[in-house]
Formats: sequence, C-alpha cells, structure tokens
Amino acid sequence: AAGVGFSGGGLTDANGNYTTIGLPAGTYTVTASGSGVQDQTVTGVTVSNDADTTLNFQVDVWTISPVSPSAATLRANQTQQFATTVYPANQTAIWSLSPTVGTISSNGLYTAPADIPAFQTVTVKATHSADSTVTSSATLTLAPTLTLTVTPTSVVGGVATTGNRVTLDSPAPAGGAVVALASSNSSAASVPATA
Repeated sequence: AAGVGFSGGGLTDANGNYTTIGLPAGTYTVTASGSGVQDQTVTGVTVSNDADTTLNFQVDVWTISPVSPSAATLRANQTQQFATTVYPANQTAIWSLSPTVGTISSNGLYTAPADIPAFQTVTVKATHSADSTVTSSATLTLAPTLTLTVTPTSVVGGVATTGNRVTLDSPAPAGGAVVALASSNSSAASVPATA
C-alpha cells in the first residue's frame, strides 16, 4: 500500500487473507502481486483512524497447460507441432529447447536438424510470457537415420545363395537394429522375416 509520504505491505496466509497494521489515515493505492498471478491494483483506498478498511482482490492465476504431445521421436529434417494453452488468453507461450538442437518456431513447430549422428533427448519447453516460473515441457527423442547396403542388390532365379549380405552404412544404435527383408516373388524365393 502506498500513500502520500508513506508505504507499507503485508503477506497473505495460505488462504489468501492479509492484514496491514498501523497505516496512518489517508488515501492509498494498493497492489496485490505474487508469483504466477496477474498484479491487481486499486486506487483511492481510504484508511480512517480507529476504523477497519477491508479490500478484497480477485487475482487471475497465470497457467500453462501440459505441452502436447508430451513425447515424440523424430529423424533428420522431420517436424513436430507442439501445442499448449496459456491463461489469460492475452498472453503467449515462449518456446525453447534444451539442449538447442534443431529449431522451434514461435508457434511451437519443431524441426529436427539435417544430421543426427546419435540418439539424443531434447526438452521442449513452453514458458508463460508473463511469468517465467510458469512452464510446461515435453520430451523429444532424436534418432539417427540408418542406411543399408545390400550385396548383391538382387538375386535372379531359384538358386540358393549364402553370399547375400546386408551392411549398415553407419553404426547401429545401442540395442542393435532390425532389418526387414522381403522377396519380390515369394513363390520363387523366400527370406527370413528379420535378420
């Protein structure tokens, strides 16, 4: 509370009740503020000697909804749209990445980098534009793209061979890789379901 030549304040209890004692008679401007709430100000509050003055505030709590989706997996150059709802509606979400791998637009569109050499995790964070302590986040997994070389590239005829080979052109991720093989003519040749 602030008046001509005097100011004072008070803290609320767990229920939001507050008192200030010892304000001299006068006219004050009173502001209710706190973390995660929009400041509310009332002017022209009159305090008289030997009288109680009651002033009630209704404050808007700043909120941000959980980021959606909460998790996603992307490969090189892929995109993912993230979304959240911010209250009050005249505020926005500020998007950020940790670590800063790839890019995210002001409306939450993430683009993976062109090169992902190994699996990594990125936290996508939405921060309330009016209060940096109000946040929500999602987890993004970036996966490397594996390329294969098949030797020979095709086998003609029904001759069985053991010389066929599948080679990964880059190291397999931890836990290995599953390679699915198929035959263009299953009546002439068959392959194992996985290798």
